[in-house]
Amino acid sequence: MAAANDVDHYACHRLRPVTDGPPFAHIEGVRLADQFGTRYLDLTTPRHLCSPVSNNGAGIKHPGGYFLCYRVQLSLAAPQDALGSALELHTSNEFGPGRLAAIRQAELCVPSVRTPGPRGCFSRDSSPTGFDAIVAAGFTVIDTGTDPGVVNALPAGRRALVWLGNYDNTTCMWERSDDWVIANVAPLAGNPKVEAYNLADEPRLWQCPSAVRDLAARSALVKSLDPGRPTFAVIQPHFPENPYAPYVGAVDIIGVDRYPCSWAAGCVYAKIDETIGLLEAAKVPRYWAIVQAFADSYYRWPTVGELHEEFRHWRASRMEGYVVFSWAYLGDSLANHPDLLSALTAENGS
Repeated sequence: MAAANDVDHYACHRLRPVTDGPPFAHIEGVRLADQFGTRYLDLTTPRHLCSPVSNNGAGIKHPGGYFLCYRVQLSLAAPQDALGSALELHTSNEFGPGRLAAIRQAELCVPSVRTPGPRGCFSRDSSPTGFDAIVAAGFTVIDTGTDPGVVNALPAGRRALVWLGNYDNTTCMWERSDDWVIANVAPLAGNPKVEAYNLADEPRLWQCPSAVRDLAARSALVKSLDPGRPTFAVIQPHFPENPYAPYVGAVDIIGVDRYPCSWAAGCVYAKIDETIGLLEAAKVPRYWAIVQAFADSYYRWPTVGELHEEFRHWRASRMEGYVVFSWAYLGDSLANHPDLLSALTAENGS
């Protein structure tokens, strides 16, 4: 039995059927054996989705540990011992001990594990490989260049976000030519250690009207060389209209860098919520959050609690994964902030 301090707290969300999908098909005759005996249940409808949550700022211990709870009734198609109504359950938790009576079966909750998405970190650490400390912190996607030796050296379970050079918002041209891309992507084609190809960091459509067209062409070139791997670009949230709509279809995955914590305003999490709304309005099919863990003259370091709040808001979205910015930036490093590094390790689920 798991120790009490190794079990997450859960928040359960009531469900309702969507109107544009098929109706839920009843699941009949599910055999249930527990301390009360053996019974057969019919699952009539999904009722609640229970997700792990932080308690008083503590990290989530099992981020993928979801439960889907079904409304049930005793199956009439199989013999069973009905659960009596006077069984006493002795409980003890942070609110104190107690005794409860089990009246009837109402719901059956089954593990509905969400496979953790990509958990990346930009930049490199100071280890000989450049990623030992990043891997130890539980990150699964490593910021690399195109060197096959570096990509192949990643440990099991880790994959590369391969940087192909940036889009220059001054010249409105690529830093690297198509010929360079062909020469450097071809040796990586089909490599299972590649997670995605990173094409650009914040192309500016308002400075370069051809930015979307150029990005789409670069994405098409990369996918012609390695069709099995997605393309990725970080899109800046500043634009007179929806900043993400023009880029839908230009790359496979949009990186979303809406940083909430500044020196002047503190942490404004409504920025993340607003950005999620823009992504939904633009119907962006796939996106990764870029999580703030850095400081400069405008942005400040988040505290441990503020960092968790970033994750909490992003996890309410459809994000497929996230990349933390940044392990090292402007002469500082996450290694110099052990409290944040410990918090990120917990968020990564390692």
